[in-house]
Amino acid sequence: MESNLGTLLLAREDIFFLAQDYLDFKEAFQLMQTCRMACKYLNEDFFWHRCVRRKHLMLSIPPYIDWRLRTVEEKAFQENVEPYFKKLDDLAEQLQVWPAISLPSVDTLCAERSSSGDAVLSKLSVMEQAKVTWLFSKGIESYERKDLALSRKYLMAALDIAPTHDIILCRLGDTEFSLLHEINDEATKVEGKIQTKALYTKALACNPYSAYAYNGLALFEEDRKVKYSFMITALRLNPLCSYALANLGMELEETQREYSIFFLELALLVNQNLFYARTSLALHYFQSHRFDDARKCLSEQVRRRPNDKTSARLLSYCAEIANSIAAGEEMSGSDSEASADELVISEEESLASVSAMGDLSLMED
Repeated sequence: MESNLGTLLLAREDIFFLAQDYLDFKEAFQLMQTCRMACKYLNEDFFWHRCVRRKHLMLSIPPYIDWRLRTVEEKAFQENVEPYFKKLDDLAEQLQVWPAISLPSVDTLCAERSSSGDAVLSKLSVMEQAKVTWLFSKGIESYERKDLALSRKYLMAALDIAPTHDIILCRLGDTEFSLLHEINDEATKVEGKIQTKALYTKALACNPYSAYAYNGLALFEEDRKVKYSFMITALRLNPLCSYALANLGMELEETQREYSIFFLELALLVNQNLFYARTSLALHYFQSHRFDDARKCLSEQVRRRPNDKTSARLLSYCAEIANSIAAGEEMSGSDSEASADELVISEEESLASVSAMGDLSLMED
């Protein structure tokens, strides 16, 4: 009996390490609270290295990329960004706006961005890094479900551990910006705007090359050229910043349809969970008489956002048109254009509020 007991006592550390094969982050933190021995062994760096590796979450959260794993399409785009940058430069020339800062070479920029995040995370223990990663990912998941109160809770907890990490500051700013639209009292809303803008400003002070910070600050700019400049700067710093892609696409809706479609399609390639980009893109398709593309776009939006009444109404209208075409009813170009104009007018109020919010309620993918 004594021999068996001794073997068990010697193996207890291995038992805790093996527990990571069955526990997620939250359960591991709960187990730590059950006894001092569990707390001791679950504080070991080795445990968290294994746990994080198994969960496919990064210990480091570089400030220039999303936390998600890259899709095949994103990787292909990232390896061939020159046509994208040319498109962005052509747009900047047409708008007569330029990046808000002087941009270094790509290699220097990547090194600067990496060192910014590493400097913050290097001060944390591995367990703290794992906890920040878990809190951050849960905050983004909650945000994209539009559970903004829960997103705020997770991201504020992450920020308590890493208060100068620019990407966490910005994502909390995104959540706070979305919550502003739930405030009715004007004085409270003004104060909320000041506090939200301060988060983006602090993020930029922590990392001068923060794409998310420039995208967030663009929301508060009334000067259209400055707004465009900040968005273009964000996309120069990070071509895969889905929120900047979506927001720029929506800003260009009325004046630059080709560019608007380009950036909205790219935003949805990077991040399928954007709130408003898909609806905006569907309107472009509709107005271009691409009814099947509009229907597919809206169907996906309604599937992902069942409570999106605007998209549901647009989808219903597209279905009526599809049925008419299938039934062989002729529809002249002028009639279809009039129908499209009529639809846009009927949705004007809803779409105006969408445009005012940007795609950060994600971003804002």
